[in-house]
Parts: sequence; C-alpha cells; structure tokens
Amino acid sequence: MSKMPSRHRMTPDANQVDQSKLTPRTRPVHAARSSGQLQDADPKKKYVMVSKKAEDDLSYVYYKSIGFDFEKKVKGGVSIFQGTEVKEGDPLEWRGLVLMSCSLERAHEIFMHGPSGSTGQVYQDKVMQKIKQGRLEKRVDVDGLIQNEMSDTEDVFR
Repeated sequence: MSKMPSRHRMTPDANQVDQSKLTPRTRPVHAARSSGQLQDADPKKKYVMVSKKAEDDLSYVYYKSIGFDFEKKVKGGVSIFQGTEVKEGDPLEWRGLVLMSCSLERAHEIFMHGPSGSTGQVYQDKVMQKIKQGRLEKRVDVDGLIQNEMSDTEDVFR
C-alpha cells in the first residue's frame, strides 16, 4: 500500500474490500469561541454566572452572602463574549445570568470549609473516613454544625 499524504489518515470502512479509505483531517471544534465565554478574566479571581432572579435557590443573593461581588463593566476589565450590552459600571449579564467573582483564596476557603465554615471538603473527608472504617452508625462531629440525634429505631440510610 502506498504512503498516504500527512494531512489524511486511514480509517476502517465496512463497505470497502480493502478496509480503508481516505478521510480528511478533522477540523478542531474547540478553537471557536462560544457565547458566554469570559474574555480578559483575572486569573486571581473565581468567577460564577448566577441567576438574576432573587427567588431562585442559587441566585445572586446567596452568592453575595458568601462573599462574591458583582463584576461590573470597566474599560479593559473582564467581559462576556456576546453578553448583554450594559453601560460602564453596570453588572455584566448574559442570558438572564449575572457575573460574580471572589478571590481565589476565598473560593478555596469555601471549597475546603464551606460558606459557613462547618461543611465543605474537610467535612466530606471526615464522613468518608467514617464510612471506610465502617462506623456509619456513629455521629460525625464537626464544630459549629448542629445535628439532629437519631433514635435507635431509625434507619441509617433513608
């Protein structure tokens, strides 16, 4: 079989006798920028797009309460590709969502200890350790977390 040009690759085809065909190189699909993508984002910040409706569970009200701030339109600052057109100083919006951010340090603190300081990855690690050690029936104590006592008749898994 002759050597194929480098811009093509061999792929099997069940309908051909020799089980090969000339297939053009695939086009890179991730090279295109999608709507809603951040431009000129600050690498020292953690960004989230949240609902503008206050009645939604994870709306801007919740994120504001745990330390996130609105990202406002400023010249040379972060922007949203194909986002809603807003005036200078107004929060950046896209499809009913608003862009908020916090420092990477705060984001890491939320991840490790939760927004209130009593949940997060540290708590999950304690729970998983107890599960692996076969101590599911015993209570997992975490400072600052109020837990309801289970009676002996309640199932461990609900």
